[in-house]
Amino acid sequence: MNIVLTAFGKQGYFYAAYNFAFSIKHYDPTANILLIHDKGIKHLGGDLKYFDKLHEIDEYHTNPQGMFDPANVKLITYKIATKHFNKYLFLDVDNIALGSLQTFYDSIEQDFALDVEGKGGKDDKIPYCVWAENSDIWEQFKLDDNDTYYAVHSSWHFARKTKENTAMFKEAIRLNLETFKDRRLLKVKWGVSLPDELPLGGALARRGYDASFKNPIFYGDRFIPIAEMKEKYLILAMYGAGIGLTNVKRDYIEFYDRHMRDLFKAHGLNQTFKIGSIMRDKLINK
Repeated sequence: MNIVLTAFGKQGYFYAAYNFAFSIKHYDPTANILLIHDKGIKHLGGDLKYFDKLHEIDEYHTNPQGMFDPANVKLITYKIATKHFNKYLFLDVDNIALGSLQTFYDSIEQDFALDVEGKGGKDDKIPYCVWAENSDIWEQFKLDDNDTYYAVHSSWHFARKTKENTAMFKEAIRLNLETFKDRRLLKVKWGVSLPDELPLGGALARRGYDASFKNPIFYGDRFIPIAEMKEKYLILAMYGAGIGLTNVKRDYIEFYDRHMRDLFKAHGLNQTFKIGSIMRDKLINK
């Protein structure tokens, strides 16, 4: 099983990657974990033993237009990952594993898969189509009136190395760099760059490709009992804002440290990086 993580920018993302990699290895010791990172890797002080492969990127990748652009990094992940693997599962690092990911990984037969939270036409109310108005999406991405737009949640994706996927990600990168230049068209801001979910959905729409697959992640934005969460989901996400009015309910933020503490304790180790040092560095914090 090949897992791809990215950590760049603020140090909290490196702490999150460390914890997430440890939790994955706890349940799946043979998982091959690639960490795509910038020079901030120094924040881990050389303790990289839970990562099997490392791939360093620089400001050419993180600041392609002279500004910090996390979407570009997420969209070039496929190009980098397929230098190392023929297939892989990408996961945002602000997650922790609740169980083994192997069965989920093995169950994906399609060449590209991710969480498609909504889909619909130009005149439809598309669930999770939160970033821009339909009319602007159709105009910016030059979609035909009868095309279907896919509103994706990009906290994870699975991809095989294929010509079709290579072309799709190349187009998503282009859309990220060339569309929505007027940021006032965005209904929700994601730092100063485009949210990667917007151009990725555009690239899928232009190809008419529905990549829907069952979602293994609980985003913590609604309440269910902890036992039910652990039974139904494989991953808990610390999704969205990390301070103030957080997307994730307080119960699950507090569970993060309890769970990580138990995992480290099972190996005779102490937890070094607590959730507070991660949440304070989230990208969309005000």
